[in-house]
Parts: sequence; structure tokens; C-alpha cells
Amino acid sequence: MKLTIIAAVITVILVSGCVSSPGSYDAAPQGTGTAEFMGFLTVPVTLEGGEGTLRIGDREYPISGGTVTADGSKYDISNFTLEGIQFTVDEKTDKKTVFRALVYTNDDIVEVKTGPQYSGVVPYGSFYRFYFAIEMSEEAGQRFADLTMNIPTTFEALTEDMDTYLDSEMLLYLDGEEITSLRISGELAGEAVTTPSIMGTENTEREAFWEMQRLQQALS
Repeated sequence: MKLTIIAAVITVILVSGCVSSPGSYDAAPQGTGTAEFMGFLTVPVTLEGGEGTLRIGDREYPISGGTVTADGSKYDISNFTLEGIQFTVDEKTDKKTVFRALVYTNDDIVEVKTGPQYSGVVPYGSFYRFYFAIEMSEEAGQRFADLTMNIPTTFEALTEDMDTYLDSEMLLYLDGEEITSLRISGELAGEAVTTPSIMGTENTEREAFWEMQRLQQALS
């Protein structure tokens, strides 16, 4: 399956051409069981002389010598939990450490959106793209808000437009396999995002519809 990086966690998709509806094809072959869903946010921390600060909302946690300090205790930065959020190191250099923070899990799923305003299949070049949204808990949305509040933004020129993005990505996994990597609009910094979108592409319209249904069933 070909996967697509989309421009933001929340996206309004405006396309010309046909949007397939759930009634267009027979139901997809049934899957087996519920998949393990995880949504990670990459969180960069700038280092000077090996020291930096991890910010979660308005709270600050000093980082120094490979440890993070919280409430007078030190924790190895390779794997720790703060404020109910699990962190691991995604990338580390002398000037920056990028953490991978677990924001969304199966326990946070409120509803897998299947209505036509939230899901569908559309032409995408010589392929077909499917998309659907997942409604997550308010607690998960608050974790997203607290982590993105202090992440810097960058400007990128795309054709004639100038777009702002967070210096971060949302990585969505099913059963340990990355299925979608999402760019995050700068407008979403500090916002409680509770409807991340999943998108992917397939060779035919029928295959795209079936893959969308398979993922929706696995997450329900």
C-alpha cells in the first residue's frame, strides 16, 4: 500500500470528481480482531552544552546529562513517563533531542468516523486515496495541546502559498507498523486535537475502499 503524508492532523478535503460512498461496493473481507493503535507526536528539545528543557503545557522539566528531572527525581531520557505521557528518544544529537511521545491509544478511541463527511475514496493521480477520521478522547486531545503548545513553527513555500507547520510530526501505528505520517499545521499548536485523519492510497478504487473498511473495522 502506498501511504501519503498529509498537511495537517485535521484536514478539509476539497476535490473534484467522484467520492465513493459506503454503498458503492460490497463489504470488505472481514479482518481478525482489533488492531493495536498508537499515535506518537515527535517533540524536539534544543540542547546547549548538553542541557535543555522539556515543556508540557506550562510545566518545565530540565534535561541534563541524559536525564530529565521531575519533582526532584531524575529519569533516564531513553524511556520515561511524565504527566501520564510515555516518552522515548527518537533522535539525539549534540544540539537537539527529539522525543517520541505517546498521545493516542486504543483506549482513547471514542468513535471511528464512517459517514460521508468524514470518510471516502477519491482519485489521486493514477491511484485512489482513502481517508477517514477518528474521534479521540478529550484527555488525548489535551495531551496533544500540552505537547504542541511550545513546539516551534516553520514557514514553507508551496507553489504560490506560504504555509506554517510545527517542527513535529504525528506518527500513527497499527499493530506496530507505521501507517501514516502527518504534518501538523502551525494553527493547531496548543489546540486539543481529537479527530486525527488517516489517509492512504491503493491501485484501484475498490482496493482503496476495502482497505479503508479494513482499517475502520480494526479500530472499532
